Amino acid sequence: MDLITKNRFYFWSIIVLVILNILVLATFWAQRLVPRPNHCPPGGKPPSGGHFIMDELGLTPEQASKFQELREVYFKETGSVSNEIRELRKLILDELLASEPDTARVTQLIEGIGENEIKRERLYFDHFLKLKSICRPDQRERFESFMNELMRMIEPPGLHGPRGDRPPPPKGQP
Repeated sequence: MDLITKNRFYFWSIIVLVILNILVLATFWAQRLVPRPNHCPPGGKPPSGGHFIMDELGLTPEQASKFQELREVYFKETGSVSNEIRELRKLILDELLASEPDTARVTQLIEGIGENEIKRERLYFDHFLKLKSICRPDQRERFESFMNELMRMIEPPGLHGPRGDRPPPPKGQP
């Protein structure tokens, strides 16, 4: 290749690259100008997990109304329990940061957290038991599948992983 042909090749390569860069920048700029779709209904609140449950179970409007009432009560009750746990944890932190922590008081605070966790689990159970009670017999099978999936999603990672369903290996083996 002679020098003129080489230069012409570089010249056109640079022109093509500049055009590609301009197109990429224009695409990014255009995407910023286009408003993103809002997944919120007209009321302004995003859809809740309650709608997912209602759809999964195929609740009737009457059942859905009762379920919404159950949810409101459940979240109100669990909210107060969660606040109590948060306050107890703050008090534990205060003891930890104290120059001379009172370990007996910390034990009482930890027991208080445990009692509140028991309350929260009981509220959880009662809530879903009430949901089950408003389901028709044909919806109960979907309820059971939904609860099994929910339990699978919230269980600790690795519980049923590569070794979760097997007995531990013999000593000396990984």
